Amino acid sequence: MTVLDWCAVLELQEVNPKFLSAGEIHVGEKDHFHLLGNEGEKWFFYRRLRNELNSEERQHLYEHSERIGMELELDVPTNIIKMAIPEFQGKLYTTVNKMVGCRISPVTFQKEGNVFISIEFSKNRRREVSEVLMDYISEELPFKRRLAYFGPSRENVPYLLNMYSAAGNSLGDLVLVKTKWVFRDDEKRSDVGGVFQNKGILVPKQYVDGGTDELIWRLDSLNVKGNNAYEVVDPSNYIVEMTVKSRYFSDFYRNLVRGYCGVSFFGLRCDNDALENYFIVEKHTLQSFLQGLQMQWSSEARKNHHNYLVEVRDLASRGGLDDFPF
Repeated sequence: MTVLDWCAVLELQEVNPKFLSAGEIHVGEKDHFHLLGNEGEKWFFYRRLRNELNSEERQHLYEHSERIGMELELDVPTNIIKMAIPEFQGKLYTTVNKMVGCRISPVTFQKEGNVFISIEFSKNRRREVSEVLMDYISEELPFKRRLAYFGPSRENVPYLLNMYSAAGNSLGDLVLVKTKWVFRDDEKRSDVGGVFQNKGILVPKQYVDGGTDELIWRLDSLNVKGNNAYEVVDPSNYIVEMTVKSRYFSDFYRNLVRGYCGVSFFGLRCDNDALENYFIVEKHTLQSFLQGLQMQWSSEARKNHHNYLVEVRDLASRGGLDDFPF
């Protein structure tokens, strides 16, 4: 089941070089994902390249970023690209994420130089999202763009993941990592303002480096527990947006977004006694993801939590994602 059951997909055309080319040099995959994050109220995308770049390739990449006016950082030891999102594009992301019951998916998909961005929202927010998109596609902006899809999410799977598969890419290149945090009673009542006393599925509104997290829940009921501020988005489907004072997801940002930088579709399920985490990551960077996860679990705020792995399996062999709380 999805938390937000509608989506709109924007295609930005000819944004990046095809195949992650740097000049005449091909340095990456044809189709791939980026992670979006908000740091210091500025938007960035992150990507861990599959192959290490030599000095000439790095120079070509820096030259390309200058031509398109995008600030680039390349961490040579980890082979991670961090690039600032253009201001006009970041404005759209910020506008959408200020709308209750809506979010920009933190995963984007690049296909042959075109970038696909997914906006996820509750069905009863269709009018507001439509107005923002119609204004955006009518603006005079540097990139050509089109609305590729507007409608219900399909098969309880993120639209961009279906697009990746439909383009001929193997789901065997992606891995599901499922983990569990088993609560003690005092943790349920006290951690993050008692937010985990609630039952349901949830996603973070965004990956952000800060002291406040925004969560979007599809609850089992509207009997909201804990002392965190919240707003009911859709009472008929028990969808609630909640603001919590916590570094739970900002620590996640540091350890798993900036530190791992591979695709990470991410959802959570909270039940009576545990919080289950579901991640989809790239097989070739699974080891670095697990190292980031261990850093997350070993942090001062979490070192006494009872966290453990439940499942690690490539998507092609798993036979479905019906239980994934997107």
